[in-house]
Amino acid sequence: MDLNEALGSTSKINQELAAAIGDLTNTYGINVDRINIDELKPSTSIQDSMDKQLKADRERIAAIAKAEGEAKSIELTTKAKNDALIATAEAQAKATRTRADAENYRISQMNKILDEAKDGYFENQSIEAFKELANSPTNTVVVPSNQIGELGKIPVIKKMLE
Repeated sequence: MDLNEALGSTSKINQELAAAIGDLTNTYGINVDRINIDELKPSTSIQDSMDKQLKADRERIAAIAKAEGEAKSIELTTKAKNDALIATAEAQAKATRTRADAENYRISQMNKILDEAKDGYFENQSIEAFKELANSPTNTVVVPSNQIGELGKIPVIKKMLE
């Protein structure tokens, strides 16, 4: 037996010792029924060595537990940071989609309104622009290319504006 096993197994030692001594004493007519060793006490130097070993084992187990705890803490912190980054990115993506949808809606509404606008509205805007040009001190007149044939009406328009 090794020392640790011997120190914890006094009942087993008692049984084996009783059997071994009983075999020897039976030849002489002496019957040994039982042997009782209550305690095995190692020497002081062995006890000191055992204490140091137990202390070292406890410190090793504590160091391992501490390292595992720190590793788990780092793992959980990293996971939490990654989850926060993912949530932030998803929120930003959703906000970007919402802004893009709103801009798309605005553009489609503007196109719809422009499609529904009558040509008369744009002609009226052109006349207003020409009116402002005619009243300005400049000698420049701008005429759209599709209305060059209408240049003959300019004197009439001038009289209307006066």
